[in-house]
Amino acid sequence: MAKSRIKKNTRIKQRKRVKRKKKEKAKRFLRGVGKLSLVFLVIAGVAIAGKKGEEFLFTSPYFRISTVNFVGFNSVEKKTLEKLANIEPGKNIFRIDLGGVKRRLQSHPQVKEVFVSRQFPRTLEIRVEERKAIAFVKNEGKIYSVDKEGFIISEASLSRNLPLITGLDWEGMKVGEQIKAGKFIWALEILEISPSLDLPISEIVLEGQSPVILIRGVKVFLGEEKKRGEELKRLKAILNDLKKRKERAEYIDLRFNNPVVRLRKEI
Repeated sequence: MAKSRIKKNTRIKQRKRVKRKKKEKAKRFLRGVGKLSLVFLVIAGVAIAGKKGEEFLFTSPYFRISTVNFVGFNSVEKKTLEKLANIEPGKNIFRIDLGGVKRRLQSHPQVKEVFVSRQFPRTLEIRVEERKAIAFVKNEGKIYSVDKEGFIISEASLSRNLPLITGLDWEGMKVGEQIKAGKFIWALEILEISPSLDLPISEIVLEGQSPVILIRGVKVFLGEEKKRGEELKRLKAILNDLKKRKERAEYIDLRFNNPVVRLRKEI
């Protein structure tokens, strides 16, 4: 009897907790709907009122911006974003040029995309998507980080475990510009394919007619650009075979129909 009474009390308490949570959720929802409804009613009233209503929208303290929320940023400092956005505190939310805010923020080399939205009545939300470095480029004695589209993000040091691209002859490289050199496109294609094949590329050398990559100290000569995906799959198969046989290659040449593998001599 005592056990059944305890179970019954427990079930009653659980039902009460569930009901309480549902009520709280409903209240929050209604508060949100209430705010939106008020805004829509105001705007609807303005539309009916004509010019006087329009004047109200653009002058009412109710629509003065009090909060600007930046979301999604990581590397770029918030102060930098605020300065670039250049949003005047207390400015009317309808007078903000959303496109202008977006363009100013996207002028930063580390910013890839920006989404600006009005959160009525007094808030702007700015969602920032940053560029992600996939490699370093060495050029004219300097090191730069680049993203998958070839945009130069910043000057850098080799502090992160990213592939290094060398042999690129690009005069006057500048942060923020996009590298469009044909040979550099080779490197981007290689870096796009290699993660799915688990190829730990440490360096891509762009000197000569075709690229050379380094994988765990093994020099690999690549061949035709059109067959890059097939070529890298073939390389993965060769490396797996060498691993099974517990052998190490000095270099692998894929420029021919039959790959050439030179093994390291054990000392």
